Amino acid sequence: MAVKLFSPLVFRVMLMVAVLLLIVGLFYWFEWRPSQTRKKCSDLSYAAQFLKDDIKRNVDLLGGIEDSPANKLYRLCLSKYGMKPEPLF
Repeated sequence: MAVKLFSPLVFRVMLMVAVLLLIVGLFYWFEWRPSQTRKKCSDLSYAAQFLKDDIKRNVDLLGGIEDSPANKLYRLCLSKYGMKPEPLF
């Protein structure tokens, strides 16, 4: 006579919990964490932009808005947190 470790009901519940945890983990890793990182980096670059008045005057001298110090800071922050650097503007 074989001994059952789990009844079919317990096995199904454990499987559902495992699948639910997997879905929540994937959502956190691929959606929530990157959006929070982008938000943090965006806030940092905007704060730096408003702290320095000469950034707006130097945008044209630096080669346009894509190379602005705020954009550089944003891309640097993204790469620091292991994300692909993309332009803010």
